[in-house]
Formats: sequence, structure tokens, C-alpha cells
Amino acid sequence: MTKAAKTPEMWLASRPARTSAIAASATAAAVRVNGWSQYTRLMDEADLSPGQSATKVRKAGVWVVAAFWLVQFVELTIVGLIQGAAFAVHQLPERIVVVVAGMLLSALLVETSSRLEGRPFRSRMILTLAAALAACAALNVFAYQVAKLSVWGMRRIDPAAFVYVGFAWSWFFLSVAAALLALSYSREVRDRGERLSRLEIVARDARIAALRYQINPHFLFNSLNSVAGLIASGGAEAAEAMVVNLADFLRATLELDPVEDIPLGAEFELQRRYLAIEQARFPSRLVARMDLPRQLATAPVPALIIQPLIENSIQHAVARSTGLVTLIVTAYAAGGWLIIRVEDDGGTPTGRAAEGTGIGLRNVRDRLAAKYGSEQSLTAEPLERGGFRSEIRVPAQRL
Repeated sequence: MTKAAKTPEMWLASRPARTSAIAASATAAAVRVNGWSQYTRLMDEADLSPGQSATKVRKAGVWVVAAFWLVQFVELTIVGLIQGAAFAVHQLPERIVVVVAGMLLSALLVETSSRLEGRPFRSRMILTLAAALAACAALNVFAYQVAKLSVWGMRRIDPAAFVYVGFAWSWFFLSVAAALLALSYSREVRDRGERLSRLEIVARDARIAALRYQINPHFLFNSLNSVAGLIASGGAEAAEAMVVNLADFLRATLELDPVEDIPLGAEFELQRRYLAIEQARFPSRLVARMDLPRQLATAPVPALIIQPLIENSIQHAVARSTGLVTLIVTAYAAGGWLIIRVEDDGGTPTGRAAEGTGIGLRNVRDRLAAKYGSEQSLTAEPLERGGFRSEIRVPAQRL
């Protein structure tokens, strides 16, 4: 059975409602708390504590040691076969004992290296190399004791041969130490890069949230001015209707996450509610038309990204016009871009437009840049035939 798609009205209605100013304040506070929780969670995930790095180095070191000693066992076996099959078979128990001892000493070297995580790299390097040389000397002594018992009997050890074999083992253990240091440094660099990436995400999300909070007072200021204008002109019923519409709009917007996107259809529905507020103020001067193709209704967009563009047309076209102003909000996809356009015909302008704070368009530009980087644009320009057009472009594949 096919599940029915949610309409923008259903999507907005599914958001928990708030019925008082106190609850609205609590909602805003909850959003801020959720933002801080997200910040601390990302910081915890990006934490480069010595314990986490030590575990990663230890696991990688086990594989390095296993690979080194497997190669060493194969090499010793080949050397034995070159000297004769009987000699190779006779040396097999000795070879196994020496390899096992080497693996244990190497495992101790891995543990030592992992416990040094969190210290400066130079200190780790010196101590790890020193531990490698100590393990080399211990294995050399052990191997000669095993060789005396299995092959040479109680024959006296040749000092020159002892030193020569010690140097041979030293290259092996120093190679293991170098591999462990390389793994440690590589992991440290990778973890630092991951942490910086997560911190960049946190900073971006915090910036987007701050810009969203900047919109709310701006919109509320303009809406309350509209209500005041209606009351001053004696339009009590219109003022009451406007307050109800404003309450509905705020109830729908306060629950929006300042970082998360919303469906474009829900964004259009929010702007319909906002335009209902403005139409209550300008019943004979504002005609609004919104055109959203069905296939774009689910495209995610930043919440309230269109509202400052509509406010701009209301403030600079409708508010200063004595005639009818047609405001058109459309969205369409073309050439890999999602395009959202807000356009007005300017009406019959008279007098001066209300003074603005400059927040609206700048806020949209900043939010788009914070979310999409350079892969976005906002154009705002007057039309030759009169009126004004604002247009947002973002990559369709990013939505």
C-alpha cells in the first residue's frame, strides 16, 4: 500500500505547537540547548585523547608485527633450505622458538609505543627507538642461548658473530619501530584533520543558527509595526486578524531547527502565512501569487530563506505604492540549478519607502554562503519595466 505524501500544511502541522509566550521562549531556549548538545557531541567524537589514539596504534601495530615476523620466518626457512634440507629440518624448532620470542618482544615494543601516545613526537621517537634497541639486544642474547643448546652445544660464542647478528636484528627492530612511529604520526595527522573538519561543521552550523536568530527579531519588528499601523488607522478587526495570523506563523516557525533544512513546499506554505499577515495590512494594494512545481515540493532548503526577499518587496514596493502591487514567488529547476525567484511589478510608487536596516538581503547572502560556499548566488536588481527581482540559485544536486 502506497503511503500518502505529506502536504506542506501537514508537515507544518506535525510540528509541536506552542500556545503561550512562555512556551515560545522555552522553545527558543530548547533550540539553543539542542545546538549546544550537538556542539558537545561533535567535540566528543572529534576528541584526540591519548587513550583513543593508543588503541588505534596498538591494533595497527599487531598487524605490522605479524607481517614482519611472517616474512622473517620465511626468510630463515629459505636460508636453512639453501644450507641443506636436513639442516633446515633440524633448525625448525630453534627457528620457531626464536620467532615466537621475537613476536613477544615486538608485542612489548608495540605496547610501549602505544603507551607513549600523547607525548611530543620527538620524545616518542627517542623512547620507541631505545625500546627497539633493547628488544634487539634481548632477542640476540636469547637466540644465541637457544643456538648453543640446539646446535653448538656448550661451544663458546664468537663475539664478532654475536655483534654481527645483533646489528642484523637491530635493522629489523628499528624497522618495526619506524613503522609504528609512522602509523602513530599518520593516525595523529588524520585524527587532527577529522577534528578540524568537524569543528568547521560546528562553526558553520553555529553561524547558520546565529543568522536564523537574526531574522526572527527583524521579522517581528516589521510585523508589529504593521499591527500598530492598522490600530492607528482604526482597523481593529483587521488588526485582530493580523495578530491571529502572526501567532500562527510564529507557532510554525519557532519549532524549526535553525540548522536543518525544510521541504520547499513547507517553505512556500510558511510564506503564504506571512503574506496573509501583510495582505491584512494592505488589502487593496497587495496581490500575491506563488508557483511551485510539484516535483520540487520535497527539495530541502534553509528555513525562511525566502522571507527576507518577500519582506524587501513589501517594504520597498507595496508600502510605498498607491496602486495594486503584484508579488510573484516562483521556483523551478534549470541547468542543474534550483532557482527561487521573488518579483514585484513596483505598483504605483509615491513618496519614500520605509527605512530598512539592511539585514534582509545581507542575511540571505550570508546564510547561502555559510551553507553552500561558492556554489550559490543571490541577485537582486530593479527591472526595466518597473519593480524589483530577487533570485536565489543553488545546485539542484546539493538539495
